[in-house]
Amino acid sequence: MTGSTDDLADIVTRHRDPVEVDETRSLLNYAEAPRIGEWTLRSALVRLAQPYPLRAEAVLGLVRRLDAALKPFVRTLQKHAVVTGRMIPPSTEGIADARVVDLAVLSERSGVDITDVVRRYGSDLPLNDAEIEAAPLVAVALTLDELADRLAAWASADREQPPLDAIDRACAGVYERLERLGVPTEDGWRPGYGSRR
Repeated sequence: MTGSTDDLADIVTRHRDPVEVDETRSLLNYAEAPRIGEWTLRSALVRLAQPYPLRAEAVLGLVRRLDAALKPFVRTLQKHAVVTGRMIPPSTEGIADARVVDLAVLSERSGVDITDVVRRYGSDLPLNDAEIEAAPLVAVALTLDELADRLAAWASADREQPPLDAIDRACAGVYERLERLGVPTEDGWRPGYGSRR
């Protein structure tokens, strides 16, 4: 885990101090978590749907697909809450969230696969089976979480042009990862679907 061994050791140390999860801003609530200007991913998608309905539908379809896969794990994950390295702009404080969120953040920042981060966690408070199984899904949620930040900033600033390239990249990346993980699909977005408008 090049460059992240020390980070992981710091995280393990921080995880020895449990807290109550901030359910409103939890990554497990990424679609409803308030962001800049109190915009959420869902409310920003309503705004996006006015000029770009297919893109909004594509994002929402992926949100529903991921949420359906994460739902069985949420309560178990939230039982192990810590102050994480995840932040929602404009705040610069870490959010009290499931400890597996912290591991997903480390994975995304370091470029190390989430399964390797989980395997090397090695805490004296080991991850349970639900955390291990849900970790790749939580890592996928970070992509939609970052998109939510971008869309909230766009909606809050009342700009004309939304970040279309970021939307398309996020949709393609999330779709590919959900496919790799074998997450069941519903009719909806396929690569190239949202870019027609």
